[in-house]
Amino acid sequence: MTTKGYSTMEHFGTLRAPRELIFGSGQRKALGLVAKRLGQRALVVTDARLAAEPHFLVMMADLETHGLAVRIESGTLPEVPVESAMRAAQASRDHAPDLVIAVGGGSCLDMAKCVALLLTHGGRPQDYYGELKVPGPILPLIAIPTTAGTGSEVTPVAVLSDSERTLKVGISSPYLIPAMAICDPELTLSCPSALTAIAGADALTHAIEAFTAVRRPVTPGLTQERVFIGKNALSDQFALTAISLLWQGLESVCTAGDNLAARA
Repeated sequence: MTTKGYSTMEHFGTLRAPRELIFGSGQRKALGLVAKRLGQRALVVTDARLAAEPHFLVMMADLETHGLAVRIESGTLPEVPVESAMRAAQASRDHAPDLVIAVGGGSCLDMAKCVALLLTHGGRPQDYYGELKVPGPILPLIAIPTTAGTGSEVTPVAVLSDSERTLKVGISSPYLIPAMAICDPELTLSCPSALTAIAGADALTHAIEAFTAVRRPVTPGLTQERVFIGKNALSDQFALTAISLLWQGLESVCTAGDNLAARA
């Protein structure tokens, strides 16, 4: 028996995502209202360039207006070296954060996930390499992307670089999925054309990979035993939509970065 291209056995899917995802122009202005529901002492993870951006400074002021104590960690490096995540976690312990906010590209979001993990469970990033090694929930995390690439704001993965292994490594656990994501296309308007193209190619690669992934045998415990469950009915819908949107908009935003409709 088949339905819309799927056999009965293939009618399987799972959706892992933030508890709340807010999308729309100007929605970054809701950060203070959102954050005060999740904590009172925020650690904000970003990089040095973004920390000086007017949009970022306004968001920080909004947090303080809503009563949050804010510590900014602006030392995120490309590819997130393991040592940098450990230093950031150690340096922020005296702030006693009960909430982590990530603002930036994929590296900033992955850095925030790793820092939130270490603040909650201790140890080193190496202790959590692979799938399902995180023992429980981490500090609430709000992810605010400023590029459209890896989609780390909705994924269960943090990718770091480990000099001892000379390669990238991943920590994969549903506990790493942010509690909330705020996706405001206006935050991508200042993204340089070269970085926009790279992020777009990254997003397209992820979408194609998701659609062409191996379909795993479906068992009742699959979603509890694996983080990566393979191609399924739900992932196909998101992958095809992503490919279509990238095809329509990527060239436009690379040549006219202020095209908000294409950015969205």
